[in-house]
Amino acid sequence: MFTLEDSELKTLIEDTLMSEHPLIKQAIAHEQAFRMSTAGELKELFEAVQKAIHDGIEAETCDPERYIANLKKKTLAKIELDIISANEFEKALKDYKPVAFNPAEGQCIYPLKSNKIAYELPAVKQFVLDTDFSKLFLDGQIPAGYQFQTTPQEITHLHCNPSNIYGDRKGVILKLALFETYFAITGKKFSDLDLSCSQKTKKWIDGTAMVHVAPLPQSLDLKTLRESNPAFPFLGNDELYYPHSGYVYGGDRYKARPDKSPELLPEDCTSDLEKQCPNPSTQKSFTLTTGDLTELRKRLMNIASPQSSTTGNNMEDTFEVVRHWEQDPTRYAKPGQIYGTSTHAAISLGVKSAGPKSTVALIGCARNYPQGPEGGRGIHVLPLNLESGMFFNYKGTSTAKLAQPDTNPQQNNKKSKPESKVVNR
Repeated sequence: MFTLEDSELKTLIEDTLMSEHPLIKQAIAHEQAFRMSTAGELKELFEAVQKAIHDGIEAETCDPERYIANLKKKTLAKIELDIISANEFEKALKDYKPVAFNPAEGQCIYPLKSNKIAYELPAVKQFVLDTDFSKLFLDGQIPAGYQFQTTPQEITHLHCNPSNIYGDRKGVILKLALFETYFAITGKKFSDLDLSCSQKTKKWIDGTAMVHVAPLPQSLDLKTLRESNPAFPFLGNDELYYPHSGYVYGGDRYKARPDKSPELLPEDCTSDLEKQCPNPSTQKSFTLTTGDLTELRKRLMNIASPQSSTTGNNMEDTFEVVRHWEQDPTRYAKPGQIYGTSTHAAISLGVKSAGPKSTVALIGCARNYPQGPEGGRGIHVLPLNLESGMFFNYKGTSTAKLAQPDTNPQQNNKKSKPESKVVNR
């Protein structure tokens, strides 16, 4: 795994972050907007929990320490019940086949099928068990490794953040711990949160960078689950609310909340690229997956392929393959190109060539294998695949809309250019 002790690669990344390449600038802007929105929302949520605790202590006229101890027990009991319900939900969804969009009978969209609520809640329970609630909520001491304060000049380095929450599982754990505590006090659910919301729609879910929704199949039978745990916070009337850290398998191709700002949406590696690299002529649409990129490369290089004739269609006007890059990666592989393999794709920040140990720095959405299925939006570094890797030039100047998220006032600074540094605190 890459570390920032690699000074040559660190310098390469820092220099590239100052690039004027439109795809790199856009990716940095999206990462910054998502991170600053998350920080502002977590601050508001944390303060809302503190206020609810203060009001509860005053209403019950009890000792603060006793109130906090009872709250911790109440929160743990709620999480334990929610774990049971989350596992029941997984079982109910077991036979549904995931699709990217327009699910038919017996199908659901990928983010619903791949939701990690049942996976995350046991870790949330452990976080609550290990955390001193008095220090957290009465003294405002955030546990080590879970800092969420950030500045526009920083940038998320996925999978390598020992002291902050950005880009790995810790972000979801902290969010869920705060939400579950708030729900335990107030009795609320995601569907009726009273936190700051989108100025466009006046609905919190349209302005949050922390939670997204996935529609439930009409045929999905959740009657028993709803009756056994009416307070299960993740279920709405016809949708699932799922927390995220910027990454979700399948991405938001279904467009579950069309009014939501694009940089606040969870994506996977290729759904993110699909939105950032529209067809320059705007005449042909396409779905971009790693399979499509692989097939496009073969087609452009006249390599025979058994794939479906629809795979990689309508992409020739948008991408051109970089030929023979593996002969001299530092000469042919340039920042701003799309790098892809059979399992991942993102925008290249540059290549450090060292023969079989060559690496490629990327920016985009990625998951955190082999550590776990979580991930986020930011910088990540992978071994350069000299055999099946591929580079593409994007033919257009990206026209993907960068809407202004309006969740919190911290975002006024989100377009500041990052300083020439990568934060690894």
